[in-house]
Amino acid sequence: MPRTPRRQPTAPHPARTSPYSALTALALLAACVALAYANSLGNPFLFDDQNAIVNNEHIRQLWPLTQVLLTPTQTPLAGRPFAALTFALNYAGGGLDPHGYHAVNAALVWASGSLLCLLVRRTLRTSATIPDGLRSWANPVALVSALLWTTHPLLTEVVDYSVQRTESLAGLLVIATVYCTSRASQSDSGLVWTASAVTASVLGMATKESAVVAPVLALFYDVVFVTRSTAESPGRRTLLYAGLAASWLLLALLNLGGPRSMTAGLSTGVTPVDYLLHQGPAIAHYLRLVVWPHPLVVDYGVVEPLALGSAWPSLLFVSVLAVLSAIALWRWRTAGFLAATFFITLAPTSSVVPIASEVAAERRMYLPLMALVVLGVTATARWLAQHGDDQRGKKILVVGGAAIAVAFVTLTIQRNAQYADQLALWQSVVDTRPHARAYVQLGAANQARGRDAQAIANYRQAAALGRYEAHYALAQEYDAHGQPDEAVAEYKAFLETAGIDYRVPMVHVMLGDLLVKRGRTQEAEPLYRAVFRMQPGNASPHRSLAALLFTTGRFDESIGEYREYLKLVPADAGAHTDLGRTLIAAERLNDAAEEFAAAVKLAPSSPGTHQNLALALGSLGRVKEAEQEYNAALTLAPRDATLYSGLAALLAAEGRTAEARTLAERALSLAPNNPTVRADLQSIRF
Repeated sequence: MPRTPRRQPTAPHPARTSPYSALTALALLAACVALAYANSLGNPFLFDDQNAIVNNEHIRQLWPLTQVLLTPTQTPLAGRPFAALTFALNYAGGGLDPHGYHAVNAALVWASGSLLCLLVRRTLRTSATIPDGLRSWANPVALVSALLWTTHPLLTEVVDYSVQRTESLAGLLVIATVYCTSRASQSDSGLVWTASAVTASVLGMATKESAVVAPVLALFYDVVFVTRSTAESPGRRTLLYAGLAASWLLLALLNLGGPRSMTAGLSTGVTPVDYLLHQGPAIAHYLRLVVWPHPLVVDYGVVEPLALGSAWPSLLFVSVLAVLSAIALWRWRTAGFLAATFFITLAPTSSVVPIASEVAAERRMYLPLMALVVLGVTATARWLAQHGDDQRGKKILVVGGAAIAVAFVTLTIQRNAQYADQLALWQSVVDTRPHARAYVQLGAANQARGRDAQAIANYRQAAALGRYEAHYALAQEYDAHGQPDEAVAEYKAFLETAGIDYRVPMVHVMLGDLLVKRGRTQEAEPLYRAVFRMQPGNASPHRSLAALLFTTGRFDESIGEYREYLKLVPADAGAHTDLGRTLIAAERLNDAAEEFAAAVKLAPSSPGTHQNLALALGSLGRVKEAEQEYNAALTLAPRDATLYSGLAALLAAEGRTAEARTLAERALSLAPNNPTVRADLQSIRF
């Protein structure tokens, strides 16, 4: 028998709604987010927060804007200018007080949940794809979905771990892109909503690479929920889709130079196959955490070799779920859309593109969790609608959702408390998923508590597991505690195993400085020169090499290195002073006086700079100028005996015996046993 053609659905008239019900829902969400994250505001910065926030000079000022937007490569904010701008605004408002950073992060979760609530509400009310029996459930489904998502403990990382704002901000902009797309075709202000959708997508691309899914989700949503409702082809919104597609060009441009090539992409040394093998177990683990969010782990470690035999059950399980999602998309479009959204939003971080620095991360579930929560709440609402009275079913949904939300808020508060204590946080990682990097962080936490023996034990555990950073940490610890030989050995071990780590040039310099202190200058010199090849714009090896060359009597070479350093750091008064002393050793007094004068300009409140210049001027016979510099130094340090004795010697040479004697007596009264003072006074003939 021929099949009866399926009748095309007609677009329902949007139900009239009161704005107050939406405002009430958003206010309730705000209250729940505030309750869940109130104890997170004072949590300290940790891990990558150091590079992204604490030590990031680029967020210290808002102008020039290029300084903020163009952050250094291989850092968490590289290639993510919009995210970097938000951190600069945070710094402008409160410096390095963590309260502001966590408050903004919590606000982003609330904003995302609010948009989710509005999007679900609108979709259930206006889309012909939605079964008629579910349309009146729009308010409770939207509220419970947003409530469960915003309070779920899986989201704690994007609030407590400050730099992971990149994930929540990108997620917010992806949701905003989809929401504005839904409004663009069903509003009299379609052009405004089109521009808003494109703007949100562009900003998302400038926030994090995971926002690459925004145009795909917008089109997918349009096809499933909007086009079928309005009988309008996507081709009639060419401007919208052209703008969304164009936002990908910005993403490509921002990643053109490989801003984080050491941690993500095909250049990391991790193959797509190796990374994919890990993602089956990781996704299965994420799904378990959706239902039972314990224990949570802030760091799952790096990608390690994994045999297919260990990974195939999870890969098969995830593959079956993907196939079922495709079937659902064909048979039950709403459920299929949500299931497919889970896989689409997870794909950028959990497929074949290697992220070598992290084999898994709970923050990657930010958007995928949203899809699963909405799917679960919608499925529950539909079942209740089919098996009882609507009013009673809605009460059950809301009360049940509220009960789960209370449990989620409790777990979230407990998780925030773990972030407050870094020792407890990293101990929980070691207890749950021990790996080398976790031992390094646990060692740092113990070190911060003054538990040096335990810290060294943790670092040694990390080193035994092959973590090269442990050698760096051990070297720092040994150096700080006066064990230079052990520190040298650990720095060398770090350089042998670190590969292309960003600290390699810095360790060359630190190891060289340590060797110079040990008198091993022949070993130190090639270390400094190696940095010239690795980082031609790095100033520190020039200064270290200049000091080394001075100690070995190679004054001309030392002068050259000081000048190279000052080309890169012209405002370093100490370097001008050291260069001046080297020029004196090379018997170039006029040049030395110029360098000391430069140091005085840069550090006019330092008595030492004036004293150095006075000595140089006195040697050149420029007595009046030298006297002025001594007097300037004495104004700043009126109890410095060496200044009185030096000025006394200068005046005595000019025959000003009475003044010289007075100054000499003052010097002796202040420091009768100072060898410098006595040497100065012995040279004076009264």
